[in-house]
Amino acid sequence: MKRKIVTATTEIRTKERSHLLGLLRIRLMLLKNESVTTDDIFKSLDSWISSRESLINSEIN
Repeated sequence: MKRKIVTATTEIRTKERSHLLGLLRIRLMLLKNESVTTDDIFKSLDSWISSRESLINSEIN
């Protein structure tokens, strides 16, 4: 039973990572199409990551 739970949890995390990477790719392509600078891309990504972390932390609490 415990093994099934661990397997299910691992599968869920893998799918979530894939989903997040897909979102990240979309975000990067949008920024690239806007012809923003490299610094702006990094700032945007930092903001996006912080936002995701805040969302995850608020869901946990």
